[in-house]
Amino acid sequence: MSAAVEISGLEFRYADGFRLGVASLRVEAGEHVLLAGGSGCGKSTLLHLVAGLEDASGGSIHVAGTAIGTLRGAARDAFRGRTIGMVFQTHHLLPGFSARENLLVAMMASSIPEADRGIRADMLLAAVGIDTNDRDRPADRLSVGQQQRVAVARAVAAHPVLVLADEPTASLDPANAGAAIELLRATCRAHGAALLCTSHDPSMRVRFDRVVDLEEWQGAPHASKGMGHSA
Repeated sequence: MSAAVEISGLEFRYADGFRLGVASLRVEAGEHVLLAGGSGCGKSTLLHLVAGLEDASGGSIHVAGTAIGTLRGAARDAFRGRTIGMVFQTHHLLPGFSARENLLVAMMASSIPEADRGIRADMLLAAVGIDTNDRDRPADRLSVGQQQRVAVARAVAAHPVLVLADEPTASLDPANAGAAIELLRATCRAHGAALLCTSHDPSMRVRFDRVVDLEEWQGAPHASKGMGHSA
């Protein structure tokens, strides 16, 4: 089985001088890895590169055996939609769409038969604690905690190989942050998805199978922060 993520000789630069270099990083299928480090060290940038939202200037990134840098335009978007789930700090749910509709949209690029998508959406929303009365409410009318739960369900809706989570607990207090991470990890485990999650919160380290520190990891990443970039 191919690794969920395999990175080799990665280089990325912004015009203002920000540089991120990763000699090698491998995340196995189903593995949960925390990408740690302070603000500006390159965590978010690395997730964007893995997702194909940014293009590297050198090296390679393979996701589930596919070199994402070789895909362009609609082909890259389609690959991302069926292979990678994403969770963000601010959730990025579609405004005006219900919780259920947000999951249905996420499944559009998947191989899940259209007739089965509604059933899967309801199952996933129930699994993360969104009750029947809230599934058809506009996502922007749900509480912040409910929106986060919908975002977790959406991330695994299309049976992704990999879930990328960028500071998903940054706006939560410690008790809720711990519960949110455990929900995310349990959901990924239940659906066989690898998880690559960023956080600058030291308390998150004990919750993951493996921790990669972009500032301290020996022999791999070396990042220098340019002005104007939060990473």
